[in-house]
Amino acid sequence: EPGQDLKVVIDTNLTEELLEEGRVRQTIRDVQEARKSAGVKLDQPINLFTPFIPKDTNLLALLKKNTLADQVLPSDALKIQPL
Repeated sequence: EPGQDLKVVIDTNLTEELLEEGRVRQTIRDVQEARKSAGVKLDQPINLFTPFIPKDTNLLALLKKNTLADQVLPSDALKIQPL
């Protein structure tokens, strides 16, 4: 109604889930850059070696889907292996 005040509250706290999702999205970007640098086609499946593996199975599935990773394996640095 006109003339009434409206109050909006936004929760800006970053939860562990949000932080993990952000790391997944950054890893996806890093993988795409690694593909470009290595000359690996965007539609070519890979094995992904990474220091970050999400605990959340949905986020792991998102990482695999968006990078076409057959396997996501622990490593000291991000590396891709074309299949």
